[in-house]
Amino acid sequence: MRIMDKKKQKKKTGGNRKKKSSTSTTVYLKRIMICVGILLILVLIAGLALNRLMTRKAAVSIKPPPPPVVQKIKPPVTTPTVKAPSPKPADNSPMPTPAVKPPVFEVYPLTEPAESAPITPPPLPETGKRPRAAIIIDDMGYDIQAAKRLIQVDPAITWSVLPGSPFQKQIVHMASEAGIEIMLHLPMEPREFPHVDPGPGALLASMNPDQLIAQLNSDLDAVAHIRGVNNHMGSRLTALSPQMDQVLSTIKLRNLFFIDSRTTSDSMIKSSAKLFRVPFAQRDVFLDHVVSPDAVRKQIHLLIQTAMHKGHAIAIGHPHDVTCRILSEKINDIRKSIQIVPASELTQPPN
Repeated sequence: MRIMDKKKQKKKTGGNRKKKSSTSTTVYLKRIMICVGILLILVLIAGLALNRLMTRKAAVSIKPPPPPVVQKIKPPVTTPTVKAPSPKPADNSPMPTPAVKPPVFEVYPLTEPAESAPITPPPLPETGKRPRAAIIIDDMGYDIQAAKRLIQVDPAITWSVLPGSPFQKQIVHMASEAGIEIMLHLPMEPREFPHVDPGPGALLASMNPDQLIAQLNSDLDAVAHIRGVNNHMGSRLTALSPQMDQVLSTIKLRNLFFIDSRTTSDSMIKSSAKLFRVPFAQRDVFLDHVVSPDAVRKQIHLLIQTAMHKGHAIAIGHPHDVTCRILSEKINDIRKSIQIVPASELTQPPN
């Protein structure tokens, strides 16, 4: 009996052990499954977080393009077309050449440049009893019609032509045919530069000696038949002694004269002309620094008075319509008092 009971107890104990082992295995599997699930969830969460972070960085680094600029286009303004009158069949005269708008004629000093010391006029060759005066018309080369009017006034009036002007060749040819003396109106840097532009071919203070001489020779070659030179503007450059020495030494090599337009009282042209023995003179009167008929008449009277006082005088004007008209009006009165001569006759090396 006891033996049978022991066998039964062994069977029960073995069954319990089998049950316990199967139960523990199931628990282990469940735990593993739970751990794997938790791990997958953590990986998923980490991936989402990393993706969101990368998206934000990309959004910050890439700036959106600016919105397109929309230009407002004004509708075209339509102007009524006016039919030009047809020319008369009987009129076969050539159409007048239109005047090209010239550059700034001159920058006039606020006050007339005064001499540092009184200068006794140098003795000049006797050519008659009457005082002599030269009238120089600057800035020629832009208006052919003005040139035609000036030829009718007096062929003794000297023309000074700008290099690079559009009609310089035609105007020089007209002057040469009429026996008019021609000068080069040499552009030079004014104090107002660059606000005021002296125009093509200008000599500038910033140029080195080689550049300045090259530009000067180019300007001298540009205008044919020149007998002399005067400065266009130049209130800054003419006050620089080294640059004026370079200019006047080149003028000397070409056997030309130089007339100082006197746009500044600080001009060094005379001292350079004296150094290189260049025939020289300087302006006494501006005819049209005020462009009005009465002002031009007043300056013509001043020219006559100055010539009678000194024995000679030089006036500079410009091809304004007013200047041409008043010169034509007053030319007979001028001739009664003084003799109009080419500018070269009033130049000689300074003492």
